[in-house]
Amino acid sequence: MKFEIRQRDRRALILLLLAWAIYGAAEWVVLPAYDRLAAAQDRAADKEKQLRRYRRAELRKGQYADLLKVADARVKQNESVVIAASNLSLASAELQSLVEGTANKVGVMLGQRLIGAPRRLNDYFAEIPMTMSFESTPGQVVSFLNELRSLPRFVTVRALQITPVAPVFEAPKGSDLTKNVRVSITCGALTSADLLKAEVTKK
Repeated sequence: MKFEIRQRDRRALILLLLAWAIYGAAEWVVLPAYDRLAAAQDRAADKEKQLRRYRRAELRKGQYADLLKVADARVKQNESVVIAASNLSLASAELQSLVEGTANKVGVMLGQRLIGAPRRLNDYFAEIPMTMSFESTPGQVVSFLNELRSLPRFVTVRALQITPVAPVFEAPKGSDLTKNVRVSITCGALTSADLLKAEVTKK
């Protein structure tokens, strides 16, 4: 029996073999090469990102020292207005000294003085209150408040009550009218919140 391949079958067989060869080339050569190329592109992109970060770091390297100096100066400036002491007693004594010095400067004689219990404002600062009373002229009150505001430490007025020493209900007859006022004031100064922690630890 003689096996004969027709021309049409021969062409179909050739096309089949050609398709198989193309598929094999794509499967074993083209696709692996494409995968390697894609992986190489990803690695190149990562290296490029790293290089950009390194360049930015190099450019900013000289600025870090300046930024640290600015930050240090700001921290020192902020700390300079806070009463720095090793314990609450010394912080309270400094506040009392500041207030008494201010009163002496404007000619005010302080009467009763009371240092209150400090209270925490946040994780960094606490406030020490001080209540006092005195008699003075209205001008001395204004000068006293201005001097408190210009102190090297941050001292705020929390409460202020001013009443005349001699209330006037009618025009005085034959006697001078006193203009003095009676002042009750509560002010507060900032200190470190760590002092409160230390006080609690002692107890």
